[in-house]
Amino acid sequence: MAKSILYSETRGAFSNIRHYAVNTDDPKKLVIAECDPDEGQPSTKAGFDRSCHNRRNLQNVKLALRQIFLPHGYPESVSRDYVPYQIWDTVQAFASSITGALATEAVMKGVGVGNEAATPLAAALTWILKNGSGHIGQIAFTWAKGTSLDFDCKKWRLFADALNDLASFIDLLAPLFPTDMIMVVLCTSSVARALVGVAGSATRAAVTQHQARTNNMADVSAKDGSQETLVNLVALVTSLILLPIVSGNTLAVWTLFLLFTILHLFGNYNAVKSLQLETLNKSRLLLCLQDYLNVGNISTVKQINTKESVYLGLGIESQDVCGFKIKMGVPLKQPLGHEQLRPMYIEQLISTFKSKAFIILPVLENETIYVTLHENIKPIEIIEAYVRSVFSGMVISQIRTKDKSDSPVRLSLSSIAGGIGDACSVNPMDRMITKEWENFYRLATMRGFVFDRHLLETDDWRAKWLHY
Repeated sequence: MAKSILYSETRGAFSNIRHYAVNTDDPKKLVIAECDPDEGQPSTKAGFDRSCHNRRNLQNVKLALRQIFLPHGYPESVSRDYVPYQIWDTVQAFASSITGALATEAVMKGVGVGNEAATPLAAALTWILKNGSGHIGQIAFTWAKGTSLDFDCKKWRLFADALNDLASFIDLLAPLFPTDMIMVVLCTSSVARALVGVAGSATRAAVTQHQARTNNMADVSAKDGSQETLVNLVALVTSLILLPIVSGNTLAVWTLFLLFTILHLFGNYNAVKSLQLETLNKSRLLLCLQDYLNVGNISTVKQINTKESVYLGLGIESQDVCGFKIKMGVPLKQPLGHEQLRPMYIEQLISTFKSKAFIILPVLENETIYVTLHENIKPIEIIEAYVRSVFSGMVISQIRTKDKSDSPVRLSLSSIAGGIGDACSVNPMDRMITKEWENFYRLATMRGFVFDRHLLETDDWRAKWLHY
């Protein structure tokens, strides 16, 4: 009996294909059947029914796992880097759970578990002070570094996991210290874990925001939690098997710790390197500008993210691109000398930047470009201010060094340097700088970078001025 398929539908990426077919021998009869998408469209009744029946149970399991562990609408509802990131995140979470179990045993020994001379009160006080020091460390770290966690989430993510391994290392050393030193050791590791908690949770939120593509941040976060819980359950069972075997064997404990620490750091490194963030922070914007200045084009989002450093304290700086440090969101008084604090000079500045929500002020003495921001400035204008600052700094550097370059963009900007000859006279609103900014914006947008939000670090100062 032949069938003619009228309509087919699927639910998500892993579900069966459901066919609505008409029996050509009996056109009034509608047949509904489900089939694995890999099986294609069978042409006969036997093939149609048999292929669907053989795979239906497996497909139902696949569908259930997808609904439990993957965001609704996957893969369209998440970013392209979701799968590689989650794979490596799973690896590091498993390794972290194992090292955490080894550290927990050492902490228990440190507070006196199994020691007849230890009292429950002493153990309880040690534990309270350990937790209290962690709370204080958490508050202090959030105050000091909370705002920078968004700007460099990759770097802080890797830092958090490396610090977590350091905390586990300190815990493992605890039983080796004299009794009167145990409290100091445990408080130190507790502070380290508190910093891990702040940096880890904050950067996880930033990654989740990037991966959620259909206003489904809560769903992506919840499914990530489910995945991690499953991994922790597997690690728990593994720990239950391993701990009785290696307990009391110092060499075996340290060997396991070393192996799983290496795996943990390797997994974290690959996880953050797999991220393809389209939002521009300082590092990614400077890498784009470096490409643009050198070859007149911009690399893809994936290529720029691959070049971006994931280590705190390392990476490209504005001085490497234009020779100047750039400070955003500063008060007007900071870059101006006393002789410049006159109404006429300030009015001249406002007139120069009258169509923009920023004012760019290069200071040659300390090789810094200061940018003041209007209270109504938009994200794209903050990015524009930074780009214009880099272009202006490069022009000033060319004037001072008489540098000649074959790069089309550098040659274009050098026309400003040739026409001025005085570094103090460079105007960030020059027609050529405006042209290069517009071309940079066009190319970066084509490559997939977004300008409706940014991750550039700015100070809190905002201003308003006449005629804007």
